[in-house]
Amino acid sequence: MGWSVVGISSAHAQDAFTFVVVGDTQTDGDDYYSTYAPWSINWSVFPNIIDDMNTHDPSVGLFAGDLVGGDYSLPEVRAQWQDFKDIALGLNGEVLPVVGNHDVYAGLGTFSAFEDEFDWLPNDDSPANQEGVSYYYDYGNTRFIAITSDLQVAPWTGFTRPSLNWLDRVLEEAAGMEHTFVFTHHPITFSTETYVGGTEDEFWQILVNHEVTGLFAGHWHRYQPSQPGGGANTWETIIGTGGGWIGFDPIRPYQQMHGFLAVEIDGANATASFYADVDDDGYYDDLMDSYVMASEDPSPVGLVGRYSFEDGVITNTAPPPLGRDLSGQLFGGASLSGGGID
Repeated sequence: MGWSVVGISSAHAQDAFTFVVVGDTQTDGDDYYSTYAPWSINWSVFPNIIDDMNTHDPSVGLFAGDLVGGDYSLPEVRAQWQDFKDIALGLNGEVLPVVGNHDVYAGLGTFSAFEDEFDWLPNDDSPANQEGVSYYYDYGNTRFIAITSDLQVAPWTGFTRPSLNWLDRVLEEAAGMEHTFVFTHHPITFSTETYVGGTEDEFWQILVNHEVTGLFAGHWHRYQPSQPGGGANTWETIIGTGGGWIGFDPIRPYQQMHGFLAVEIDGANATASFYADVDDDGYYDDLMDSYVMASEDPSPVGLVGRYSFEDGVITNTAPPPLGRDLSGQLFGGASLSGGGID
């Protein structure tokens, strides 16, 4: 399959557009179809995902690491990346990948090889020694920022001081843009394995301080959107559903399925939809979930119920607009007295 490089431009007039996201497109261990790089991508899943992504007419595609199964030989990793490119560059939009832990098994030299293999990616404003690996790309009034959470030397996982400083700066420079999205490989939620910090750590705090619309990550081969909090309404979506093995514990069938995310941007609105193949017909066209990441008319947030029991009366003290007169019922033999619940 041939591929061509699409030049990247920093200015687009288009307001409404769609971008797609997926991570962990690597082999699940069962495929051996590639002539040149066995155990690279999942040949049974990833090509079909690209085909079905194209039905959404995407302008941009984000690929959140673990592009391939990886190897400790750099020439082998480069051959596997060629397989990834052969399929991913069939996307009808800009292809923006970031490395994952499987991509950097070969250690030193991996970042330079990645920059060389993915030579259409921006490399003129990156953290030190991450040229073309961590980068940003502007489409219309939206900024996409790739930042690697995987390193080619110990400690292997995490963000360097220069990369965090760079992230803070490029988000500050994007303050006038409608949306900012960050993508990396390791999420902040789900597990402390190869941990990159929770909501209190600097990485997430940089995102919420700049009111980033969403963070996309992979590593865990499942789908999990959430708003972890920590100071703002920023979404984190784990979308490691591009082909890797989906048998990891804890088993949650509603999360562990191959598929991709399509995000529709229209001015201040951003709506994400997850598509999978639940009817097993080979097409990733079954809508499994949808959620609003941002809206020009956001829904109110706050408490619906906050109950006090003063003077033997159950009172909902949650403030408007969500707090209202919702009744409660005592269970388990509990009773209400002047001092509260007995």
